[in-house]
Amino acid sequence: MEFKNKAALAAWADDHTTAEVLAFYNALPGVKPVKRFEDRKIAVTRIWAALQGTEAAAAAGPLADAFGAEKPAKEPKRAKAAKVKRSAKKAKKAQAAKPARTGGAILNVVQDLVSRKNGATLAEIMKATSWQKHSVRGFISGVLKKKLGLEVASTRDESGERRYTVVAQ
Repeated sequence: MEFKNKAALAAWADDHTTAEVLAFYNALPGVKPVKRFEDRKIAVTRIWAALQGTEAAAAAGPLADAFGAEKPAKEPKRAKAAKVKRSAKKAKKAQAAKPARTGGAILNVVQDLVSRKNGATLAEIMKATSWQKHSVRGFISGVLKKKLGLEVASTRDESGERRYTVVAQ
């Protein structure tokens, strides 16, 4: 029997088990073997496409020929190119090599306030930056003292308010 059209192939597939249809497809030359099809309609479509795309379309008529045909030898797989990965240390070094920021609007505001003759109170800095107390204290400690290396004195004035002043170096 030869498959003259897709309908004839569908009729053949309806008369055979799923395993036979799968074996027929996997026996076709030039197809990548599969373990299963979602349904018969997809199987028929793929078999028909494989038959149309190969020179074996004329020879694939009898079922015995298709099952008896040997599969062509597979070509060896190509070696995958090695992916270039950066180690964590290299990534950290590249990140550390970036130049430090020279400042920003907030830094300049806070630095100007604490550099005044009498410095600035915590409340003044909070008002100028719209920050809370803990944010101001962390900024002074982390940025002004540690990163910029400024010597900032923290004192209480007569009214008991916290005052920050840059000490002349």
